[in-house]
Amino acid sequence: FTSRGCPNRCGYCAVPVLEPERAEHEEWPIAPVILDNNILATSWAHQERVVQRLTEARYHRLDFNSGFEARLFTEGHYTLYGRLPLRYWRFAFDREAEADQVERAIGILHRRGVQYRDIIVYALIGYGSDTPAAAQGRLQRIVDWGASPWPMRYRPFTLERKYHVPPGWTRSQL
Repeated sequence: FTSRGCPNRCGYCAVPVLEPERAEHEEWPIAPVILDNNILATSWAHQERVVQRLTEARYHRLDFNSGFEARLFTEGHYTLYGRLPLRYWRFAFDREAEADQVERAIGILHRRGVQYRDIIVYALIGYGSDTPAAAQGRLQRIVDWGASPWPMRYRPFTLERKYHVPPGWTRSQL
């Protein structure tokens, strides 16, 4: 983790509970997997520092596992992070309202020659009033945009049972 927290406070996310304070770390252990919850919500200076330190580490492959927020992603971010040997470019398509932003971010990558197999889009399914048909539609749009969909089943943060089946869904649909 090079930073903690996220300013978005999405209702389905545990980050505001687990990491209510946002922080950019001056130092962190260098590792090939970066787990920041929202690296693009940090300052540009912090992002440049992260890329510089990771470049100096000379890893063969790196993974920003939590992904990049599509709403914030720009050509400048591609230029900065494109200096790294990223295994995947990860985004999330959790709400219908994010569709245009996700499609735009994927378009930036395609214009730079990034292929389908290297673009992963997490898609939250089963949250709130989501239906199997609506979730399938989001997943298909991700494919149509030229990216690889990764459905992520919603699980309430406080749920004691390990498997949550939301109303209107069956276990097999999830």
